[in-house]
Amino acid sequence: DACVRTGQNAYQILHGLESSFAYYEKHPEAGRVFDDAMSANSALVGATAAKAYDFSGVGRVVDVGGGHGKVLASILKAHANLRGTLFDLPRVVEGASALLAKEGVADRCDAVGGDMFVSVPVGGDIYLLSHVIHDSDDEHSTKVLRVCRRAMAPSAKLLIVDRVMPERIEPDPMVKGNILLDLRMMVGTVGGRERTAEEFRSLLKAADLQLARVIATPAPVSIVEAMPV
Repeated sequence: DACVRTGQNAYQILHGLESSFAYYEKHPEAGRVFDDAMSANSALVGATAAKAYDFSGVGRVVDVGGGHGKVLASILKAHANLRGTLFDLPRVVEGASALLAKEGVADRCDAVGGDMFVSVPVGGDIYLLSHVIHDSDDEHSTKVLRVCRRAMAPSAKLLIVDRVMPERIEPDPMVKGNILLDLRMMVGTVGGRERTAEEFRSLLKAADLQLARVIATPAPVSIVEAMPV
């Protein structure tokens, strides 16, 4: 109720912090719990993406904001020809080496720490943003997309793995789940939300990218494929 009335998220109201992510930076133990929870959720997302998208002919996947690497590891395990670069905040990627080794892909994946609002590694054939864009408002989402666009070769592609909201709200269990997560983004982030395909198209256009297709999956997420204009 307070979030709707004030336009602020719960962390701004209760803690005087910008978002849940600022809270996790200030409270590392809570941040580690969050990172572990995201890794568990990412197992389903990674397995889904590995099956739903055709990675044949792809050499390297750069997973931007990839956490401990569970999504990327799932993709690498399913496609032995791939190599990966995991990119996230330095404190996050510090926890990635054990997971990558456990998944048996450490020899095909390097972990790089940095700030995705400033720069991301070059050399990827695929740039993956899994559950990243929904964390931010349009301004910050566009900034991340522009940073990725600068790193992309003309032949590279960008994949956004997120929930895609329907243009019309229907009484469907999966749609209800999307709405609940949309509310979660409202109370925990600065302008984060779930988006429709047309809203993704507008974001991509602002970053000199074009939406190529939206790939539905059996899971609650879809894959939004984009390429340089």
